[in-house]
Amino acid sequence: MEDEFTLKQRQVALQFLRAKYEKLHTILLDRDILDEHPHFLVEVYRVHQSKKAMTLMQACGYLGSKHDATNRRHLQVAIESGLVALERHPYDSRKQLVIPTSKLLLYVQDLITEECHTIKKLTEDFNTSE
Repeated sequence: MEDEFTLKQRQVALQFLRAKYEKLHTILLDRDILDEHPHFLVEVYRVHQSKKAMTLMQACGYLGSKHDATNRRHLQVAIESGLVALERHPYDSRKQLVIPTSKLLLYVQDLITEECHTIKKLTEDFNTSE
């Protein structure tokens, strides 16, 4: 199946989606501990798509708490929900990397496609209203 949206359109949709973080809490079902930080999930996706690695320390920075134990608890919920996984850094065994699972990748890709359709519709409505 050929993608109907260009890479640039998908990037714009991702930026739009990042502005709508609150929508992501729906994948957490009754696990509301990440409701305060759903942008973390989008950032894990964004970093992965940019072919970079997110370290555990960087992930905790996106979670935003000043307390390491709180950040780790929030991260553990994301792991238990099957959204992210931890892997050892390939070159520095002291570091751990936060990796999105296929569940998170598919969900965010679906949201991006949905945002592309929304932007396309809004653009068409805007252009035809003149």
